[in-house]
Amino acid sequence: MTQRQPLAQGMSIKGKEIYSKEDALIYTTLKCFDSYGYDVIEPPSIEYYDVMKSSGKEAQQNMIKFIDPFGDIMVLQADPTMSLAHYMSKQSETSLRKFAMVSSVHRAYTLQSKRHEHFKQVGIEVFYDQGNFDEEVCELALKALELAQIKDVVIELGHVMFMPSLLQTLRVPSVLIEQILPLIQAKDMPLLEASMIDLPLQVQKIIKKAMTWFGPVENVVDKIKSEMNDPLLLGIVDELNQLSNYLKQLNPKINLILDFTTQKSLSYYQGLTITAYSPQSAQPLLSGGRYEYKEEESSLSMTAIGFGLNVALCAKLSTIQPTKMSTIAIITTPEKKLQALFKANEYRTLGNRVHVLFDEDEVKTTDYDQMIVIDKEQA
Repeated sequence: MTQRQPLAQGMSIKGKEIYSKEDALIYTTLKCFDSYGYDVIEPPSIEYYDVMKSSGKEAQQNMIKFIDPFGDIMVLQADPTMSLAHYMSKQSETSLRKFAMVSSVHRAYTLQSKRHEHFKQVGIEVFYDQGNFDEEVCELALKALELAQIKDVVIELGHVMFMPSLLQTLRVPSVLIEQILPLIQAKDMPLLEASMIDLPLQVQKIIKKAMTWFGPVENVVDKIKSEMNDPLLLGIVDELNQLSNYLKQLNPKINLILDFTTQKSLSYYQGLTITAYSPQSAQPLLSGGRYEYKEEESSLSMTAIGFGLNVALCAKLSTIQPTKMSTIAIITTPEKKLQALFKANEYRTLGNRVHVLFDEDEVKTTDYDQMIVIDKEQA
């Protein structure tokens, strides 16, 4: 007897209910993006490893790699942002471009999931030479989450340059900055204290205070302004404060926090970050921010901002109820098969889900909303 193998890591079989939720979520979200002028595209499912290197060392470790017939190192799509940015860098047009996209994301074994991951992602990217699109992108992130209909969502705004700039202002050695930034992000005070033991006590004191600079907007802004007078740092604080006020005007009930300790595992982020969480999941529902893409071959750099929404996770937590189709069983005999097939198509055009069956004894009435019998006695 052949032994059955379990599903491969990261593989899953979705039932009709969750698939319908994902489909409804993707459709409504893309429709919303389209109303803002975003063109829908589909990134490639595989990419050259060299294109993805800009994602950073941690992201590279989570990529599923293989060799193509020509000997090139390839990866399953782990970050559609990089593919899109690489594509844009090859275009002669460098003016404003706005894209909405649906992609499948593949990531290798991680400490969080203990297995390979594969999920659908819907999101947007804006490439621009002038202006600032922070408000528009964050507004669309907010609308995407509202369309997902998930309760108790927390929106977190951060800025990846704030903490490095603070440490540079305090004259912390660059080697030590790289060491302690992950500890600040993880809020690991014991290890942070041990790493800072050679720094002046006043510098240690400020960094410890900075570890508390996250939470409700008003509280965090007041804390920082009472401690800092550096124009660059205060400029970042004002930037996030203004953005927070705008989002609150759009939705006064929004649960919004600021986190000035935030860092991203994807190394290309250079400014604003936006992340959405739910108490029902350890993984973020949505993640994105502002970044600068640099093309190694041409030295071209582009400013962009965007986000991705984890469709599978959102559908799992969503209260969306897709339109229910009535399920009909048409029971017939081989002699009346063609008549039954035509009848089934009539009901399908009315938006029903129809099965044509030939054995009435095996039909479970609880599986169907309506049963129609076409037997050989009928004309």
